[in-house]
Amino acid sequence: MTVDVAQQGRALCQALLLGGAMGVVYDLFRVLRVRVKAPLLGPLLDLLFWLAAVAALFALTLLRDSGEVDEAGEPILEKVYCLSDGNGRFVLSREGGLIEVDDPQETLPIGIFDYGNYDGMTKLGENRFLPIEKNGNLWIGTGKLVQGALELSNADLSDELTKVIEAQRAYGLALKVVQTSDEIETVINGLR
Repeated sequence: MTVDVAQQGRALCQALLLGGAMGVVYDLFRVLRVRVKAPLLGPLLDLLFWLAAVAALFALTLLRDSGEVDEAGEPILEKVYCLSDGNGRFVLSREGGLIEVDDPQETLPIGIFDYGNYDGMTKLGENRFLPIEKNGNLWIGTGKLVQGALELSNADLSDELTKVIEAQRAYGLALKVVQTSDEIETVINGLR
């Protein structure tokens, strides 16, 4: 549960203003009671003050809680849960809208989206990329989402091992060049 300090501060200020206004109204009723000598004026003003206080508290509750309260005067909070990933980012439906979750066991229509061009995307970490202008617009993809399955690697093992061997040979050749230049420098320094 998150606590919005600014919202609580506003509610406190509203309650203080309401309390001050009700104090002024009470003082006015007290002055009326002393100045006007009527037999039923005291109880009538007390009832009027009580009704005004209840109406003011009800109005403050409506203002603070977006206007809806139940029979007990508690605010009605409508909660809508939307599907998100582990980092709190929303997952979109096949149509591109947010997916509301009513039943956790229900299979949800998770959308698959694609770009026509992947060149130049900025890697944001893990498997997230930030598109740039040349990637074009996002469009609905044709892939299929399979729950509980792992995607195979797109790397070809024979190509990757060939690249490792090439890198080892290039490193060995570069090391040989450095050793040869070091030997030449030693010979030249020995001739002096």
